[in-house]
Amino acid sequence: MSKNHHRGGLPWLFNPFEIKFSAYSGSGKTTLICRLINEMHQDYDIAYAKSDAHRFEMDKPRKDTHQAQMAGAQAVVINNPEARAKLEKRPANEIWRSLNLLEYDIVFVEGYKNHTQSPRILLVNDKMLEEIADKDLENVIAFTGPASERPSGLPTEIPYFHRDNIAAIKELILKTFASRVPKTKGLVLIGGQSRRMGKDKANMKFTEKSMARQAYDLLKEKCDEVYLSVRDEQQSLPEDCQGLPIITDQLRDMGPTGGILSAFKQDSSSAWTVMGCDLPLVTSETLEKLYEGRNSQRYATCFKSKSDSMPEPLLAIYEPKAQNRFYQFLATNRLCPRKVLLNSSIELLEQGEYNYLDNANTPEDVERIQEQLLRD
Repeated sequence: MSKNHHRGGLPWLFNPFEIKFSAYSGSGKTTLICRLINEMHQDYDIAYAKSDAHRFEMDKPRKDTHQAQMAGAQAVVINNPEARAKLEKRPANEIWRSLNLLEYDIVFVEGYKNHTQSPRILLVNDKMLEEIADKDLENVIAFTGPASERPSGLPTEIPYFHRDNIAAIKELILKTFASRVPKTKGLVLIGGQSRRMGKDKANMKFTEKSMARQAYDLLKEKCDEVYLSVRDEQQSLPEDCQGLPIITDQLRDMGPTGGILSAFKQDSSSAWTVMGCDLPLVTSETLEKLYEGRNSQRYATCFKSKSDSMPEPLLAIYEPKAQNRFYQFLATNRLCPRKVLLNSSIELLEQGEYNYLDNANTPEDVERIQEQLLRD
């Protein structure tokens, strides 16, 4: 293990989808980064982070925020309808730094020489080439520089690109991100108390299977591991679900949010495909559409409800970084997963002609869905 690795820490600085650019000062890092941003910003929300060894000042003297800082404020915030800024005098530690830029699809990082766990692009010039044998090349995915031909002395297993070959560098970055997409596990939420229905929805049947088993089998088509999410005091599972793996809510009285976060407590590195047990119209084709539209660089991928155009939180793929978002909302006493989705960077999919999201919450819903299934 490299001396620069941090045991137990995150394998990234700001975002699971980040690329670091390393080189000597004046070698063209910022120019290359800006060209890549210009090439990619139409398709991705991109952030840029820079480490500066020197003192810097981002505020202007005599401005209100500057005067407040000079008076002793440790942080100042300024907002307008299109932008916001926060300036702090407090140094960022590893934990707080990792929460700063999760909103974004991609982060380009310049500097941070002592952190090598993220994929890196190394810009090489004559001085760098003289010292390349002594350089730490861990996690370097490419060299780039001003030479039209590959300079001699570079390790052959790492590709080299001319710094003007933006298309090829972009392609490599996207290929690298594709290799980092986390696997998914499945979670069927059956811990609700079914007050409006008057009986346990997980036991109800629209086919020969219980709704809980139907949802479990559907998720099993996409996930190697699927679990039933249950309350601690839940007495029994549907008969056709006996013996299936379960995750018991560790965060009580939080509804679906408690089930989702309990799943992340069991495995925080996987994405979780979450499905309520009261969605009898969901099919294999539904899940195929969900997975085809998955954007692993967002917090979640879900469908838009036809009834209110809002995101449906109980048929969604939640990416690993979503757990941080949920805890932020819990800190402000907001427990609804739909509110989390509404106020986060997500991939929102259209359902098309068929309404997959009709749920069976009441006896009237059940009657209407049964009639629809007979028609179909």
